[in-house]
Amino acid sequence: MSKIKVGVIFGGMSTEHDVSIVSGTSVAKKLNKDKYEVYPIYIDNNGEWYKCLDISKKYEVGDKVRHIKFGNGEVIDVIPSGGDQEIVVNFDRVGEKHLFASLVKMKKL
Repeated sequence: MSKIKVGVIFGGMSTEHDVSIVSGTSVAKKLNKDKYEVYPIYIDNNGEWYKCLDISKKYEVGDKVRHIKFGNGEVIDVIPSGGDQEIVVNFDRVGEKHLFASLVKMKKL
């Protein structure tokens, strides 16, 4: 049986932009990956839409990373998500965060 394709839209031109990113990531994380193929869609602060499917960065559990805002951390889980990767990182300063690889401002150390 094929999976149901679901678009999760987040971000947008709002003062709640960052909250929407957190909410969208949370929704995508909670969807049953056996039943749904999740396609994250990001809207930036200027109203531009981005399909988060074309990623060149691939992360693996154990990768050491540095995020532009959250600092240093380690990848503790990687979940395939509609051609993207939902990565779970334990950051030294802020704890665990769920991020989409195609959107994250982060580099491997």
